[in-house]
Amino acid sequence: MKSLGKRLAPRLVLSTVMALTLMALGSSVVFAQETDDPVKIEIYKRFVDNRIQNPVAAYQAARDYLNKYNKDKDQYTDYLSKWMAAYERDERKCNLPIFINEKKFAEAYSTGAKILADEPTYLRAQIDLGYAG
Repeated sequence: MKSLGKRLAPRLVLSTVMALTLMALGSSVVFAQETDDPVKIEIYKRFVDNRIQNPVAAYQAARDYLNKYNKDKDQYTDYLSKWMAAYERDERKCNLPIFINEKKFAEAYSTGAKILADEPTYLRAQIDLGYAG
């Protein structure tokens, strides 16, 4: 933990100095945007606004963004791809017991296979699939 404090202290000082400098300059500083496309900005903003409170809406916004701008290879598409993969993994884990309780065994087994392909030692899926059998 001490090494973490040693690494963060210079960054904290630097960010404080930068913030004070920007405050001293006032509104004369304008940050450059990476894009001028208002649709791209709006879709990504919709994702960021919903990421915590409404992950379903954030997932839809991320899908829209990647469908429209899939050829862009930047930090935003990389982040959205990773976030969507994590969301889908969690969604499969939530849906598995639902499929079993609703007696949708074909969907349960295909979902369980995907879960165990990602995490072969995920005990909850193994137990649920054994129960469904």
